[in-house]
Amino acid sequence: MNKLFFLHEPKINRPEKKNVLNSLNSGWISPSGKNVREFEKKLSNFTNSKLVLTNSGTSALHLSLILSNVKNDDEVLVSSVTFIASVNVILYLGARPIFFDSSEKSLNGDINKILTFIKEETFSTRKGTFNKKTKKRIKALIFTHVFGNISDLSFLRNKLKKKKIKLIEDAAEAVGSFLKNKTHAGTQGDYGVLSFNTNKIITTSSGGAILLKSMQDYKRAQILISQGKSDNLFFIHEEMGFNYGMSNINAGIGLGQIRNLKKIIELKKKIHERYHKNFKDNDKITFLNFEKKTNPNFWLNSLFLKNYDYSKLKKIIKTLNSQGIQVRPLWFPCHKQSFLKKFQRYSLINVNEYHKKVLCLPSSFFLKMKEIDYISNLIKKIVK
Repeated sequence: MNKLFFLHEPKINRPEKKNVLNSLNSGWISPSGKNVREFEKKLSNFTNSKLVLTNSGTSALHLSLILSNVKNDDEVLVSSVTFIASVNVILYLGARPIFFDSSEKSLNGDINKILTFIKEETFSTRKGTFNKKTKKRIKALIFTHVFGNISDLSFLRNKLKKKKIKLIEDAAEAVGSFLKNKTHAGTQGDYGVLSFNTNKIITTSSGGAILLKSMQDYKRAQILISQGKSDNLFFIHEEMGFNYGMSNINAGIGLGQIRNLKKIIELKKKIHERYHKNFKDNDKITFLNFEKKTNPNFWLNSLFLKNYDYSKLKKIIKTLNSQGIQVRPLWFPCHKQSFLKKFQRYSLINVNEYHKKVLCLPSSFFLKMKEIDYISNLIKKIVK
């Protein structure tokens, strides 16, 4: 089949193009305007949450830490299996990450290990919870819903609340993922983060959102994304802020995209089921499923290659890419990155194996069944 299959390709349709053209013609292209207001409203209704649109998921993560009052020399718990942005934002504030492991059943964080760490490696006072080893205060935990695979965080949230540790959900890949009780990813914790980067389930080209619980946080987030400005007419700035707002052009793309989100998820579920069927009887491969009792968005499908080391995985990836099948490994673990090796980690076992064996598959929502079969057969042939 003489065709390139990308990992996750966007599809821009007529409504998105019309919205962008209208923005250009009106002159409203900055982080203000009709599209920004309408996209925020539609996304807020979809997630059932207050939110503020940002120019990236990274910006939203940074804001979530600021609103959590994370400061220089504080500590933040974060999974080693996450995109590097989740760790970089901790360093932006002069804080320190503590890396935790993934669970045995999924790539998401190991909740039991997090709770064990808090129980055995920390102590609490009226001021908050502190690391026994460093004596630093632990202000927040960033939990990543990997590849749209949402976890139930209700028990963890209640424990963290008692310890005065903020729960931040990195739901960058989980737009459209729900628990069975219709709780959207990013709304379980104190703050949630979404991304609309080019490769996400819906895109604004670049962009994100921070999900919020209180009106106070909503108002402050709006000020922070506009350079701390509280008075647009007389340029009054309440605090140091950032240029983090989503542009009217990007929001126009998002407005067109969100119209089709439910349909996209339905198509992606069928793609997931087809891949699962194609690999279910292969003794060299385990298909990584999404958690039970959830309604995930099926953003990215991935395989776990049994009895393979990292050098073999890299060869397989290079071979498939050379044949037009864009596959990717799991992120290289954050705790192994050269500039992050000095930071504390806790009981990292699963993550050290996962990154050597996980293969991410082309998952664009418009893939045809015969194309999925072609991709699957080629992977089985090369792995064999």
